[in-house]
Amino acid sequence: MEMLSRAPRPGGTVARSWIGRARNRWIGGAPLATTRLGAPSSHRIQVATARFLATTAYGDADSIEAERRTIRRGIQDLFGVTRRQAWRVVRAAENDSNRDGHEAAAQVRDAFDTNQRMRIMGLAWELAYADGLIPAFGRVLADRIGAMAGLHPEQAIAARSFANPPWI
Repeated sequence: MEMLSRAPRPGGTVARSWIGRARNRWIGGAPLATTRLGAPSSHRIQVATARFLATTAYGDADSIEAERRTIRRGIQDLFGVTRRQAWRVVRAAENDSNRDGHEAAAQVRDAFDTNQRMRIMGLAWELAYADGLIPAFGRVLADRIGAMAGLHPEQAIAARSFANPPWI
């Protein structure tokens, strides 16, 4: 249990986030478990989503591991897979010889509807929180990454509500 081995954060957020993730997993709250057509999300689309998120992250060498964990947790929660499966997806995305972020973004746009892409954008916001760059680059993130995901800037900003930064 990853959450129980860490030191508690102020305000009891460790228990709250663990309970929220467990509740979502048990009641089927995985918003990307199916594509917009209703088919189960394939491993290929999971890897494309992780690759898309990886292109939005990895800006600061000090926060790479925090960003990798954020992507893993997001893949786990959004697709409703186990931690081990999520790590496999992250490693496959990192080892993919075709690391074109625009191709991964196109796969994400094709596979998911607007609400699902807003959930992915929420995870991009979490990556920005992990990096600590929100004050300076929040609008740039919303414009650039939101456009890659096929979202209007207003939708990209609204997706911030899906983010679960570590200090909340």
